[in-house]
Amino acid sequence: MIREAYFRLDESSRELSLPYRDAFPCGIEFYDSSGSIGNMITWHWHPFFEINYVTEGEMIYYIDQEEYLMKKGEALFVNESRLHMLSLPPGCARETHYAIKFDKRFFCGNGNNYLEEKYVAPVVNNRGFSAYVIRPDTEAGVQMISHLHRMFHDFIEEPFGYEYDVMGELGHFWTEMMASARTEGLLTEGLHTSDNDKMIPMIQYIADHYREKIILEDIAAAAAVSTRECDRCFSRYIRMSPIEYLNFYRIRRASELLVHTRGSILEIAEECGFHSPSYFSRLFRREFGCNPREFRESMQK
Repeated sequence: MIREAYFRLDESSRELSLPYRDAFPCGIEFYDSSGSIGNMITWHWHPFFEINYVTEGEMIYYIDQEEYLMKKGEALFVNESRLHMLSLPPGCARETHYAIKFDKRFFCGNGNNYLEEKYVAPVVNNRGFSAYVIRPDTEAGVQMISHLHRMFHDFIEEPFGYEYDVMGELGHFWTEMMASARTEGLLTEGLHTSDNDKMIPMIQYIADHYREKIILEDIAAAAAVSTRECDRCFSRYIRMSPIEYLNFYRIRRASELLVHTRGSILEIAEECGFHSPSYFSRLFRREFGCNPREFRESMQK
């Protein structure tokens, strides 16, 4: 079964949506951008692997200081615990995609073993390998996408024994992806440093404390880095200063409360850490092109 997904984050910016059971840690969800607020999925991470396959429109994925414009018929692998964001490109009104989500237990069970060491660890432990693009313009790309199509069919029809078919198709996809990435020099031996490991605790701190008064030193302390390094990480990784991201996060949370609760605009502003209604309204208009009241009314139509 493929279920329609509703994107949700916990208080640490970790994705809550899990389409699989612990007994069979692999599943598929369907995403439609028309169901999201502001045509984007904000910065988040998840402790599992993800393969996104675009079925309509286009989407930009921002991962580890890189931008990937994905079009219909293309796929993107996202490594576990990598901070990323999705946004519609200018001129694209709607995007839909399937997301195959699975964790390493799908390949190697609950314990360390030979398969994990040989096939999973080289991907997970390579901090420079955050994402991999699969396009149908090469023989390898066509083959990998064909595995995805067969998995979609298995999850939709659920014939007897489909779980074994999914395991086989995903196993072939995985090894072919590793082989292609190595050929391209993207999956080299050894560990690579990345701002990702510093960004996650700082993003998590903001998600945990956005209702409170936060200063730059607080955000930097979450990752045990200097304020200068904190500012550099945010500027390089998400192209905002730490305080700009804090306000961005607060505004996004406020937009969700405006849609899903009946709280007054003043109550929502204070709930999201804004104690000046005029400042809140000004930042909100900058993000959404309208004031909070107009936004709420437009979303209720």
